[in-house]
Amino acid sequence: MLAVFRELRELRNEFYDIFDKEYDKNVKVFPEPVLKQLRKLSEQEDRLRTALDDSVIRCPICGSWERDVEYVSKFESWFCVNCAKDTY
Repeated sequence: MLAVFRELRELRNEFYDIFDKEYDKNVKVFPEPVLKQLRKLSEQEDRLRTALDDSVIRCPICGSWERDVEYVSKFESWFCVNCAKDTY
């Protein structure tokens, strides 16, 4: 899990670096090569966030990853114990 957060932080920093260096405030656009680079970073971020959302370490209802989780067969998913008891 820490690796996912580390990668997301690195992607965020890359975004910031690109914005700081490449954004033309007068024109309010990015050059096409920079847009391609930003799209690629965005796709990487989406994959990481999807993996985090689909993992058993994060409750899909409340978003908590600090609580114990319980499998709820009715929904074929893992929920934190607080949200799981509300599904019965």
